[in-house]
Amino acid sequence: MKPIARLIALTAIFTGILFTYSGCEKATYTEGYDVFLPQELKDVFYYKPGSWWIMQNTAATTNDLDSIYVLEANLDTIDIINPGSQQAYAKKEVFRVKCFSSFYNQEFHYVSESSDLCGNLSTREPCHFVMLEQYRNNQRGQFSRVYYYTAELDEGWTANPYSIGTTWVTIAAVKNDFEVSAGNFDQVRQVDVFRDGTAQNANTTRYFAQNVGLLRYVVSGQATDWQLVRKNVVQ
Repeated sequence: MKPIARLIALTAIFTGILFTYSGCEKATYTEGYDVFLPQELKDVFYYKPGSWWIMQNTAATTNDLDSIYVLEANLDTIDIINPGSQQAYAKKEVFRVKCFSSFYNQEFHYVSESSDLCGNLSTREPCHFVMLEQYRNNQRGQFSRVYYYTAELDEGWTANPYSIGTTWVTIAAVKNDFEVSAGNFDQVRQVDVFRDGTAQNANTTRYFAQNVGLLRYVVSGQATDWQLVRKNVVQ
């Protein structure tokens, strides 16, 4: 083989190895920065159509009933964009569960909210939150964070990161043998929200359980204490 031909062949081989190595490095880098939702979080909030919950307001003299059911559930991945290069460098798993309340005649959504850089030491917030959004005529109204992961007892976090005023969400207790009309449940998370935007800035307390969802919902200062009567969940 002539020297020039040999040089061209060696250059082609080297270039191919370089691109192969770079491609492998890029794939490894991307995979390391992907953000996936914990299964424990999906077990609490991600339910498919066919799921429904019957709630009873035990604080009302009329013992009102509310039928809540899932309209639509979406679990997907979206790109995480580098703010500098504006290029996608990883994937983030997200969900949106659209529900409807017959008593309030209102659509509401449970939406996952995860940090782009989970485990980043520059922030103390949990990596994963769940936002409750209220809708009227396909327009988003009030919203608030109502859960986070890891679901451990702590002093709490900002319930509305976009608000100037003080709002707070905290997992205040983990209860076993927690009783509502639908039965007894273990590992129930009590979530307190101070100045809950979805309750006209009143303080609220919700109780959630895996593979069940919402067990109880209390609004401070109001005759509102919704408790689960029966359910059918599809996961």
